[in-house]
Amino acid sequence: MTRAGNKRVLAFLGLAVGITLVTASCGNSSRYDVGDELDDNGPPEQAAAEPDADIVDPAPAPAPAPASSWSCHYVPTYDEDWHNDVLCSNGTDVDRPYLRPGDDFVTQDEIMESAHEYEDELNAG
Repeated sequence: MTRAGNKRVLAFLGLAVGITLVTASCGNSSRYDVGDELDDNGPPEQAAAEPDADIVDPAPAPAPAPASSWSCHYVPTYDEDWHNDVLCSNGTDVDRPYLRPGDDFVTQDEIMESAHEYEDELNAG
């Protein structure tokens, strides 16, 4: 081999040894350990909260009406007949009663008074 060839081989060997030493030392002396992070990868612990003694529970809400109960609302027909301006429904069925048939003129307050009485009759059975 020639002197230039020897220098190239020595340079190549030196470079290879240097790269090997650098990569070997990086793998062993890393300050970041992935294993530490993966060991604690769950949700944070939660402690049970104790109720505050100063807080008073509000009164319970009234029970909602059953789904099958009737309810009547003012829904005018605009047919010049005030007796049928109420619509009652129980969520499935609809009824438009003819209320106060003996009155010649019926106000909204009067028809709703009769509507609530009719609603009570429907819900009674």
